[in-house]
Amino acid sequence: MIDFDEIRKTVAIRHGVLLESNDPVLVTVTLNELVLSRYVEILTEQNEAHRKAIEAALQKGIADAKQTAGRVITEAADYVSEQTHTAVSTALEEGKAQIRKDVSKFTKELQTARRTAFIAAAISCICTIATVSVAINVL
Repeated sequence: MIDFDEIRKTVAIRHGVLLESNDPVLVTVTLNELVLSRYVEILTEQNEAHRKAIEAALQKGIADAKQTAGRVITEAADYVSEQTHTAVSTALEEGKAQIRKDVSKFTKELQTARRTAFIAAAISCICTIATVSVAINVL
């Protein structure tokens, strides 16, 4: 509320004019107060409505951002999983091929070693027979 006595006092001090309590200028002050009060109410209501609209838009933006982030994370995880699967599969296939080569090489080496051992055993038998034969002839 407006303090009319304070207004009258200030006008008297500044302007040297004494206003009566029913002066039409004070009626204008009252009218201004009423009009301004109503506009302050209207602006407050509009401000609250805008605040609510901004809050709703913010919440929607957050929800949309979360949904988008979820999709991005899911798609990234799928991509990484696919790339990892491809890399592991390729490595396994390369490893299998190398193991097959190594097994084939070792199989050939084993066959060569068996043949060599068989030949050595045969030679050893022949030498043993020859040695026994010589020993029998000597006796």
